Amino acid sequence: MSMPTRDDYVVAIQDPANIALPLLHNMRLACTDNAPRVWTGAFGIVFRFERNDGTARAVKCFTSTHRTRAERYEAISEHLDRVFFQNHPLTRYLANTLYMRQGIRVQGKWRPLLLMDWVDGVFIDEYVGALVENEDAGRRVAETADQWIEMVFALRGAQVAHGDLQHGNVLITPSGDMKLIDYDGLCVPTLANRYVMEGGHQNYQHPARTLRFDENLDAFSALVILTALTAVSLQPGLWRHYYKGNNMLFVESDFQDPDTSPLFHDLERIGDSRLLYLTRELRKACATRDASAVKAFEEIVAALSGQ
Repeated sequence: MSMPTRDDYVVAIQDPANIALPLLHNMRLACTDNAPRVWTGAFGIVFRFERNDGTARAVKCFTSTHRTRAERYEAISEHLDRVFFQNHPLTRYLANTLYMRQGIRVQGKWRPLLLMDWVDGVFIDEYVGALVENEDAGRRVAETADQWIEMVFALRGAQVAHGDLQHGNVLITPSGDMKLIDYDGLCVPTLANRYVMEGGHQNYQHPARTLRFDENLDAFSALVILTALTAVSLQPGLWRHYYKGNNMLFVESDFQDPDTSPLFHDLERIGDSRLLYLTRELRKACATRDASAVKAFEEIVAALSGQ
């Protein structure tokens, strides 16, 4: 089944009669030069709706098909509803979300949409890039690493795997809070043993990663980012040397062959026991042939205090 194009959605969304959510009828569509502002992603596009008090919502419309999308998003929404209802610690790191099978009418046919809280902030790589220019870079980046650990623990505690932990899916808000976005690859218990919709960013994923969901899905990428943040907190200059605009120090080739990776050698020479431990654990994880067998993130972090 073909999906509407970006231009089709741009035309449809400007008429409130095409939107099934009354909430959005009382908000204005964000525009530039009288044309809706559009953010483009891998599976769809995002529009912003605003109120006069500054609150905003994101509306995602899908431009590609996936046979299990409706089932997946309904399972995700149901699980996240319970997470928010229970005021679980994970809610601090998520945007509230609602999936509608018939949310927007395009050329006379109702299509799905995803409604989410709009999150203002900068991507974590931009945030770290700004921090390394400050005199207190080490302390600030270390605090970000601590918050990263708390967020990953919250995911695990809520039985949620994000599926694509990477710089472009983590925002730091103006108040310094960490927020996860892009729930296309999100996995919850009722989706166990299914397949995720995407394999994640190559600069954060295990070389043997498959599309099958398991509860340890985020372990490798979580370790990659924690190792990078810990390293930069000790030597901020590493960021200027190894940041390529689409990574957090590491790139795919580092995981494929750590023995020939200049970054792995540099990290192991720094001499900090905690960083050395994390780097060696990451090296071991890269050598694991089964991505699902990577050591649990909680187990790795638990041993950090003894380093």
